[in-house]
Amino acid sequence: MKKILFICLFLFSCSDYNDCKTLYVFFDNVEGLDENSIVIYKGLKVGKIENLEFCKNKVLVKIKVNILVPKKSFFYIKDRGVLSRCIHIEGSDNSGFYLKNNDTIYGQICKKQELLEKIIKTSDSLQ
Repeated sequence: MKKILFICLFLFSCSDYNDCKTLYVFFDNVEGLDENSIVIYKGLKVGKIENLEFCKNKVLVKIKVNILVPKKSFFYIKDRGVLSRCIHIEGSDNSGFYLKNNDTIYGQICKKQELLEKIIKTSDSLQ
């Protein structure tokens, strides 16, 4: 009976990201992200942001994910609709090597988003 209860509790905790991998991602700018913003991989929600803090002149973002993330993946901040942003993971290989719990990665703003922000800043300075 205790084994069944333990298995049920274990399965329930996985659904709430409690038994997932914690990853740390450095970004230069996280404007639009907040705690509980989602993490997307291949179009699906696979995690969420747990914490944001300054560290070494960058912003360190703590995320929890419920998937295996390929080691050479890219982490981008992308718009998600009009009013929110998310972290998008783009897997880059199928080598069988995956990020481990508590690994640290360097992320970036999506190039399209970065270009749009530069255009907006330039147009604002012209006015």
